[in-house]
Amino acid sequence: MQLVKPAMALAMLLTSTTAFAGEHSERLSKCLMASTTEEDKTALVRWIFGAISRYPEVSDIANLSPQTWDEITKSSAHVLQKLIADKCASESRDAILNEGMSGYKSAFETLGSTAVGGLMSDPAVVKAFADLETHMSEEKIMKALMTGTSQGE
Repeated sequence: MQLVKPAMALAMLLTSTTAFAGEHSERLSKCLMASTTEEDKTALVRWIFGAISRYPEVSDIANLSPQTWDEITKSSAHVLQKLIADKCASESRDAILNEGMSGYKSAFETLGSTAVGGLMSDPAVVKAFADLETHMSEEKIMKALMTGTSQGE
C-alpha cells in the first residue's frame, strides 16, 4: 500500500470536514503535536499559503518565484517525511491499519489546525482582521442578526 505523499498529506490539512478520530488517530495526533517544532509549523503554514496562492482568483496577491516555491515545498516535504517516517512511524502505521485513511486524515487535520492556529494569534494577523471590520457596517450586521432579514447591499 502506497502511503500518502507529502503533497497529499498537506492537502489534507486544508480540508474542513471532520474525519473520524479513533484511538489510533488520537495517538498519531498526539505524536504529531509533540514532534512538531515551531519551525516545522512555520514550514507547513508557508506551504499552505503558497498552495492557496496558486488559486487563480488570488494568485495576483502572492508572487512566489519558482525557486521560492521549490524551497517551501522541499521544507514542508521534509517536515512531513520526518513526522511520518521517523518521529511517528509506528503511530502512522497503526492509524492507517486500524482506522484507514479517515483516521490518518483526522490526525493531520489536527496538526494543520494547530499550525494555522498560531498564525491567527499573531498581532499583525489580528490587526488585519480588525482592518476588515473598518469596512463593515456594524448597524447592518446587528439588524440582520436580530431580525433575520436581509439588509440589502
